[in-house]
Amino acid sequence: MVVINDPQMIDEALFTYNEQLASEIIKHLGDFTPKRIVEIGSGDGTFTIPFIQKMSNSLAEFHCVDTFEGPYSGNNVILERRLKESMLWNSVTIQKMDAASMNLQLHDIDLIIGHEVLCDLNEEKVNQVLSSAYHTLENNGYFIHSDLSPAFTSRSEELVILADSYSIHSLSTTEWFSPHADDLARICYDIGFRSIAFHFTKIRLIFRESAALSLLDSWGTEKSFFHKYESDLKNYGLEFPMEQILICRKLCE
Repeated sequence: MVVINDPQMIDEALFTYNEQLASEIIKHLGDFTPKRIVEIGSGDGTFTIPFIQKMSNSLAEFHCVDTFEGPYSGNNVILERRLKESMLWNSVTIQKMDAASMNLQLHDIDLIIGHEVLCDLNEEKVNQVLSSAYHTLENNGYFIHSDLSPAFTSRSEELVILADSYSIHSLSTTEWFSPHADDLARICYDIGFRSIAFHFTKIRLIFRESAALSLLDSWGTEKSFFHKYESDLKNYGLEFPMEQILICRKLCE
């Protein structure tokens, strides 16, 4: 378990967290070696960079797909900087577009991956994104998406879920912290995906004291949350729930 108290350690802690998550995801690909990859919802590259570094030996193409709008406006600039600092700029194409229509420009992709994307969308938009992913993939291609589980096992995890409902950056009228596995499985199956599976992994990372407050501020959390849960934040801090990893495949038509 890693405990972060200092706000200046947040970025390093999140990078290590995403490195471990990327390794866990790649493990489930087994012998499958994707050459052409699309990441949806790339944002500022928090997950992008460690994932590419883990996959760099097999890559032929890597597309970062994001609208970079709303609360994520300007993240493309941060993503570009991080790619250049990591010496990955020449390996990546940034596509400023909606993932719900990426199939109009991208084709024959081996793997589409997303992290913390579907949680921002209502069910109608989730359907659109997954349908577009299906039509973007090559036969036998994979779609993989990771989200924090909507279930919690501790007060520190519950506080993360509660904080989400106090966000001033709500992107849509979602009914979930993140989609439940049963809902996603049904949507994927109806679209045509098969070999649908979920894997759950826990990466222990707790933010306390000023680090917890700084993290909440970066999420755009309303001040009323700080006042209401001040005591719990001091006693328990913030801890990410389990990662819920969806893996499914477009089989030969």
